[in-house]
Amino acid sequence: MGASLVVALIFKKNKDWRVLLLFFLLAFGVIYILTSRITKMIYESGPAPLPTGGGCDGFDPKPYTDAVHEDIYSSFWVSRKHQPYKDLLSLADCQLIKVWNDWNNRYFSEDKQNLKQALDDEIANDVTFPVLRSQIFERFKRLNIA
Repeated sequence: MGASLVVALIFKKNKDWRVLLLFFLLAFGVIYILTSRITKMIYESGPAPLPTGGGCDGFDPKPYTDAVHEDIYSSFWVSRKHQPYKDLLSLADCQLIKVWNDWNNRYFSEDKQNLKQALDDEIANDVTFPVLRSQIFERFKRLNIA
């Protein structure tokens, strides 16, 4: 409604279609630049940390996060180490959320992937890894993480 009023006012003053076209191109350019910068700021900052619910104040998630990161970013088509994923499954809910937050804080910027996306993109040449991955995804779903 407001845009049509602006167009009518511009067209009323300038009957030249080139002025009108230039106005629309400039408006489109400004809108595109603003939205792309806002999107970039949101996308690069990563997901917001999730609340852990307390009870895990002394827990350090870095060894777990580093072990999973090392396995995910190891050579392509190698046998997966199963222990990091078994360790994730053995964690309490608040500890698993701390690992999730630590991953997003430290490693999201590498590939713009949260922990679930990084695990989902992995290909395994064994049967155990997909089973462990699906169990981890079920935990994520139960905790409303992803």
